[in-house]
Amino acid sequence: MAALRDGFSMYFLAVVFLLLGLTHSQVEEFPSADNFRRRSFHSATVLGDNLYILGGGASQMSPRFSIPPSNKTLVIPLNEDWNAQTVNSKVQMIDNQKGFNIIRPALWPNGQENRIYSWGGGVRETYPLANETLTNPTLRVFEKASPDGLYGTWSSDRTLPGDSKIKFTQEGSWTSCNGLGFVFGGLTMLNDGSRWRGTASPGLVIYNMTSQTWRNESQVAKKVGRGPNAGNHARGNAVCLPEMGTQGKGIVVFIGGGRPDNSDARDIEPVPMDTVYFYDIGSNDLYSQKTTSEISTPVARQYACAVAAKSSSTPSYEIFFFGGDGEKPATTHVLTIPGFRWFNAGNTGADNPQTRSNHACVVGGKRQMISVGGTQVVGGGEQWVGKDPWVNGIKVFDMVDLKWRNDYKSGAPDYESPAMIKKWYNEGNVAEWDSDAVKNLFTVAEATPPSPPGPNVGAIAGGVAAGWIVLTALVDGLVFWCNQRRRGRAGEAARLRDDQAEEGARWDCDSSATLVNAGPPAEVYTMPTELHNGVDLPHELPANPPGKGHY
Repeated sequence: MAALRDGFSMYFLAVVFLLLGLTHSQVEEFPSADNFRRRSFHSATVLGDNLYILGGGASQMSPRFSIPPSNKTLVIPLNEDWNAQTVNSKVQMIDNQKGFNIIRPALWPNGQENRIYSWGGGVRETYPLANETLTNPTLRVFEKASPDGLYGTWSSDRTLPGDSKIKFTQEGSWTSCNGLGFVFGGLTMLNDGSRWRGTASPGLVIYNMTSQTWRNESQVAKKVGRGPNAGNHARGNAVCLPEMGTQGKGIVVFIGGGRPDNSDARDIEPVPMDTVYFYDIGSNDLYSQKTTSEISTPVARQYACAVAAKSSSTPSYEIFFFGGDGEKPATTHVLTIPGFRWFNAGNTGADNPQTRSNHACVVGGKRQMISVGGTQVVGGGEQWVGKDPWVNGIKVFDMVDLKWRNDYKSGAPDYESPAMIKKWYNEGNVAEWDSDAVKNLFTVAEATPPSPPGPNVGAIAGGVAAGWIVLTALVDGLVFWCNQRRRGRAGEAARLRDDQAEEGARWDCDSSATLVNAGPPAEVYTMPTELHNGVDLPHELPANPPGKGHY
């Protein structure tokens, strides 16, 4: 009986520590380099001169192995130098509101308003609070206290989203582009406090930050894929090309991820990397284009990250695509547009390169891609246990010389296309266009405003982070227990192993990797009531929307 009581007590404490975290004096939102193990399930974006990290959590060893969910927004300055070893002293923290313990939320920065909008994501709360969050979803809004500062406050805008069905999703591909927030696809969750079921959520959700209106371009999204699963998408990345396309209104490119099956959302078919899909804002239409490759097309993968950069001296821009669950070790691939050609940038300087997924990437300092967090495997508690070979889980990739470093340089030189890409264009190579309609989107039109002087670098985490790119196109073609809990009393080492597996498995069960059938299920998987995700909730806007509120 005593053993049973001890076992129950340990179980109870594990639940409490996981859901509520340890006291502030015991755990750290940004653990020391020695204490840190892994960071995952977060999203990141850039607003002004700062990198903002929201959601997920960081596993740590002291005072015991734990993975407390983050309830603060972490901020890292980008207008001063730092390195991965000492960045802890630079990190600032902003309190989040109740109900902000989330995983993989979409983040839409708006530089003109000095705001970040956040939508969707998985919810990590005890059941009553989770139920409130899921049944009354809100658009989360962060507003900076001053344009040049980094601090600000989060609030919730309770304007119900959409005059048509808008779903509260997780794991969609997201970005912001010219004042619009995008989420392509994703997964929705239904739960009644004791069980949950997952469904694929087709469509392209667009939020207008100026007019505060929502829409779902479901028919347009169905051009991705074929058959009953057309329009389904999850775990990929999106990048904004703001001055491209019809009337220079911008293009949103979708890369990687997979297509969930309507009959069983656990079945996700990887999307091949030899075809790129993109949405043209000006024509409200979606197109596809085949790619070519230097050596071989990158293998299909999910949970990667992507950013994009544009040089002031060349008409091309490049999308840097890093990691994901389908490649070992994690490698950086570069897609140049308008050439639509893949190049392998390798992993020079990556330090003990291994698989890396569930990370987030942004662009900082003109030519640097900053990768934050990531796990070695997707699923299972072990993904949180092994110490990340990257100090604090951070590494900086120079997008010009294609090398990983620990140092971030705020005054780094301007971005230029890598030498191998310049060489390819200089040899007269162009894209092999799928159609004239696609080709014309990359043709310079007289009505398209010219790019302003100087470099402009944009990013998306897709993940992981959204950003901005200034682009001029080239004529004619340059163009995330399941594992049973085992509690031994054979010593500290055995207890530590059990702690690690238990803590990690709880996070894994919260992921969408174990979704059940979308239709009337033959069986329903019963999950701990404290673990919940998003919910499919259609809402309608009132006939006369209220004033600007937080917008």
